[in-house]
Amino acid sequence: MKSVKLQSPLLNSIYVRMLQPTLPAGFIAPCLPTKTDKLPSGSQWLHEIKHDGFRIIARKNGAQVRLYSRPGNDLTHRFPLIVDTLARLLSRSCIIDGEAVAYNDSAVASFDLVRYARANDSMCIGVAPKWGACPVVAMTPTDNHSRRPPLWSRLLSKPENRYRSCKSGSHLSWLRMIKRAVKKILEATGFELRRININHKFEPEREDRFKWIRNLNIQTVLDVGANTGEFAGEIHAILPEAAIYSFEPLRDCYDLLVEKMSPVPKFRAFDFALGSEASEIEMHRSEFTPSSSILRMSGLHKQAFPFTSKVVLEKVAIKRLDDVTGNLDLAENILIKIDVQGFEDRVIAGGLKTIQIAKLLIVETSFESLYDDQPLFDTIYEMVKRMGFAYHGNLNFSQLSNPIDGNILQADAIFIKS
Repeated sequence: MKSVKLQSPLLNSIYVRMLQPTLPAGFIAPCLPTKTDKLPSGSQWLHEIKHDGFRIIARKNGAQVRLYSRPGNDLTHRFPLIVDTLARLLSRSCIIDGEAVAYNDSAVASFDLVRYARANDSMCIGVAPKWGACPVVAMTPTDNHSRRPPLWSRLLSKPENRYRSCKSGSHLSWLRMIKRAVKKILEATGFELRRININHKFEPEREDRFKWIRNLNIQTVLDVGANTGEFAGEIHAILPEAAIYSFEPLRDCYDLLVEKMSPVPKFRAFDFALGSEASEIEMHRSEFTPSSSILRMSGLHKQAFPFTSKVVLEKVAIKRLDDVTGNLDLAENILIKIDVQGFEDRVIAGGLKTIQIAKLLIVETSFESLYDDQPLFDTIYEMVKRMGFAYHGNLNFSQLSNPIDGNILQADAIFIKS
């Protein structure tokens, strides 16, 4: 950009002020780290774990909650789950300085999970996602008048705050984070914390959790309902040599998917939906994009997860899976993952030939109607059973429960060709 020097000191002063951002009313700049040769010590100092995410300044004033970035940009609409959680605090007002973070399946804070979520995605980082974890916020209230328990204990104690934005337990990530912090404190004082797992003979080690998928010698993955690439990224880590074909009709999610998976040589993305017949249709795009569907969202869905209820219509193209794969060179031993928010039976109907030659299906199935006119588990089970597939349970941590009463709503069902 070309620099311009103004002749008048007054104009120069006005010009400088115009370039400076106007901070929102009530905004308090966050504390920033200072470089030092050694850590300060003493009874007035506290040291905490650094979480890799977005710095957030949250201001609660009565029922209103606003989220700001470090330079003062408004992030309120980007993280509705955090806003909803803070709005439930019983303190009348508080200012919270913390980090919006997301944990992957290894309970490690992942900046990529945060970065790849757009404002409309409400941290779909997620999400997380069936193969990861949903965003949480790690903060300390500054309201000295509140005698409530610490924020993290209140968050964990409320079942409505345990919704897994991409269907993996955020409360589990909280517990892992707390355990790590306790372990570090004990180690600093000369103690060692060890876990005795009486069930260790019945559970695989973390590195062996998806060994069963590798043992199927999968060479091709069809990722139907890819969103921003959560599943694609995780399945590539499990099957690094497999070719991955992802389908995502929402344009901005498709762009993020392509960006995320660009380093993978055997990856290809398609910017349309799949169904029983080729057409164009208006998709119900949720502000929380993983909840977007060609079908209309049910009252149960809106009641259980109100932050997903804001919907706009977006025109998308639909094609048949069999028509698409007819032009692809698919290697043997195919994995097909279908996560299309109630449209699963239409995808299957338009891909019968392709599914017949698949070895493994991972299908998001519902036990309650979250979308109008959607098939439930029994319907999907009967459809794929007739095609020679046997039900082998659900993916770990894939169950989605109603935060109001704990009723199980969804799970990612595993079907393997007999």
